[in-house]
Amino acid sequence: MSEAQEPPKIIAAEKTSEADQSWVKYQREVRQKTPERIEDTAKFLSGMISISLTIFLNLDPKAFEGLAGGAPLQVTTGLWLLSLLCTFAVLFPAPYRYHDFSAESIRAMHRRVVLYKYVLLALGTLLFLGALGVLAWLYVWG
Repeated sequence: MSEAQEPPKIIAAEKTSEADQSWVKYQREVRQKTPERIEDTAKFLSGMISISLTIFLNLDPKAFEGLAGGAPLQVTTGLWLLSLLCTFAVLFPAPYRYHDFSAESIRAMHRRVVLYKYVLLALGTLLFLGALGVLAWLYVWG
């Protein structure tokens, strides 16, 4: 004996307003342009790294003479160069694998690109701040 099945419930939906559609479209475009924004930030950070290194070295060239060849200055230089390499790696056009005709594959590739670039930018930023902090400490207390 089978039980009587209830008819399916009808769920009424309202059409999305133009304003809501506009915000959804805006968010989609912002998300798609995330790699470009990360790259622009990496360009800015690369410039800041170069400029700040120049400023520190030209501020008082004799301030670091006693530290030349010392471990703290070598660590600082290494951090500085690594931070610069990380920001350049954000800009480097790496080959990303995806299937041309698969929207899901393209979305997955986009997520990987954003994560990869974001991690490199964050690492570059942390290395730069570390180098800047050590160099400031050496300049003031070294």
